Amino acid sequence: MMRDLLGQIAASNGSVALNTGHYNSTLWVADADTRPVRIAFDNCQKKPDVPDGLYDGPKYFVDVPMPDAAAPAKGTDGALTVWSPDADRLWEFWVAKEDAAGTWSACWGGRIDGLAQSHGAFPNPFGASASGLATVGSMISVEEARRGRIDHAINIGLRTVGSPSRVYYPANRSDGKGDSPASIPMGARLRLDPSIDVNALDLTPLGKAVARAAQTYGFLVTETSGTVGLGAESGQAERQRTGTDPWKAILGDVPDYAQLDDFPWDRLQVLEAGYGAPEDVPSPSTSG
Repeated sequence: MMRDLLGQIAASNGSVALNTGHYNSTLWVADADTRPVRIAFDNCQKKPDVPDGLYDGPKYFVDVPMPDAAAPAKGTDGALTVWSPDADRLWEFWVAKEDAAGTWSACWGGRIDGLAQSHGAFPNPFGASASGLATVGSMISVEEARRGRIDHAINIGLRTVGSPSRVYYPANRSDGKGDSPASIPMGARLRLDPSIDVNALDLTPLGKAVARAAQTYGFLVTETSGTVGLGAESGQAERQRTGTDPWKAILGDVPDYAQLDDFPWDRLQVLEAGYGAPEDVPSPSTSG
């Protein structure tokens, strides 16, 4: 599996992207007074009918507390996350848009209820990520990058991910097409060798924060993507408040695509299937 990963990095010009500007997600916090809206279903995947669950049953696209300033992240994914601490709920949408009349639409999405007790996956097949995992649970937030400390696993997207017959906890699905036993499964956790002295690495301060998190919590495979890359919070919410993109000051003179140069990717370790799974959570398929 590690040979497969290193081959994918080599095919990505030998580097791993840090997605601060595009192909990430915006996070918007809704308070108790935020107006609820109905999200229109934009059938960009040409489904035969409006899927059950969007407007009936759990009604995932109904009564979404959308902050007035909300906007999706840049890029074709148009990802957008809304968190309501009061309701203990999290919504994530894919290809989210607001038209000139203020009407919101999305191609797909979902909601997690009882967020504080959730292990972070949307009910299958809902949600915005290919793994079913909440994007914001494993993205590098602006505040974490600013303080230089990340206290959770970090999501990583790979060019090739194992097929749906091989899924590791905490993911509950996969869109991968890798049919080799060496293809890394969706949900796999990749740990940086804990014997490495991170302080001795030739990395930026943010790169060292990523390395420490990778030693303690690991990377989680959550997406199939065009290039190998890590997910970071879009700076749009802070830019809406302050008029300044926070990532410019955080990254300094080193662009996001170079922040992880000289990271020891060859010292990652793939942990066993089911690592960290509580007994009351069914294990996804690990066959193949």
